[in-house]
Amino acid sequence: MRDGSDPAGGTARRGRPGAAARGGAAAAKDPEEQEDGPAQEAAAAPPDAAPPQGAGDGGGQPVARPARTVALGWFLAGVAAAAAAAFTAGLLAGGAWSDGGKAAEAAQTADAAAGGKPGYRRGVAYRCEVKREGAELRAGHGTSRTILLDTNSTGFDVVEVQCLLREHGFDPGSTEGLYDQATKDAATRFQKARGLVADGIVGPKTWGELRK
Repeated sequence: MRDGSDPAGGTARRGRPGAAARGGAAAAKDPEEQEDGPAQEAAAAPPDAAPPQGAGDGGGQPVARPARTVALGWFLAGVAAAAAAAFTAGLLAGGAWSDGGKAAEAAQTADAAAGGKPGYRRGVAYRCEVKREGAELRAGHGTSRTILLDTNSTGFDVVEVQCLLREHGFDPGSTEGLYDQATKDAATRFQKARGLVADGIVGPKTWGELRK
C-alpha cells in the first residue's frame, strides 16, 4: 500500500489546508499583529501613569493615589513652621519690641533690686531730692559719672540727669527716666553754657559738670 492511501484503496489527496488549519494559523499570529486589547494597553501605558478616572480594584472602588501628595503637604508645613520660628527668633534677637535703652534699663533694675530700691518703671515721674554729698551733687537715683546717655536711653541714670539738669536751671520737662528730645535739648543747652561739645549726649565730661 502506498503512503497516503486510505483503507478503501483510494489515494488521499494532499490538498491545501482547510478552513480549520487556516483558523489555527490565524490564532498563532505574532502578538504584535493581533488587535489591541487590554494587555497591550497596559503594556503601552507608562509605569507612573495614574489609572483612568473610575478605575478600581475589581470591586468598583477607586484606586488610592500615591502618598506623595501627603508627604509634600507635611514637608511644606515643616518649612513654614521653621520659617516662622526663625522669624520670631530674629525679632527677639534684634530687640524689635524694646527701645535702644533696654539693656541699660535691665541693668539699672538689677542694681536697684540689689540695693533694696524698687525696679525702674517707665511712665513714672520720680521725685528729685538733690543734695550735696562731699564734692558732688546727687539726686538719689544713681552715682554714675561715665555712662553714656542719648536719645531713647532709659533707667535711673536718666532720672538722675534730668534731676541734675533741673537743679542747674535747664528743666528737661520730665523726670520719668526716658531720654527724650526735650531732655536732649536741655542737655545741649547745659553743655553750651559750660563750654562743652553741645551734642546733647551725656558722657563723662557732662556728668562731671552736672555733679558740680
